[in-house]
Amino acid sequence: LTGQAAVNSFLHQCEIANSNFDGTLNVIPHMIFAAGNENNECYTFKEMLSQPDRQQFLEAMLKETAEHESRGHWLVVQRSSMPENTKPIQAIWSFKRKRY
Repeated sequence: LTGQAAVNSFLHQCEIANSNFDGTLNVIPHMIFAAGNENNECYTFKEMLSQPDRQQFLEAMLKETAEHESRGHWLVVQRSSMPENTKPIQAIWSFKRKRY
């Protein structure tokens, strides 16, 4: 996926995640992927989308989530299927360019 199609794919994945909530927790807003902006190195999701190299960020996101899913690191479940008083682990994305 490239360009807007990659953005749309990621936003669709957020909507799929949100559909797994049963009303006991607010939905995952797209801005939950926020991070501080120190020295113009870290970006929120919205800021990342305005960067000229946003395609590389999106490809890295898709690659990372696919690797976690293929290795069985996480499982998306309905909150209603979880034992009472169990809290799911929330994730926050922080976007930073790697320097070599």
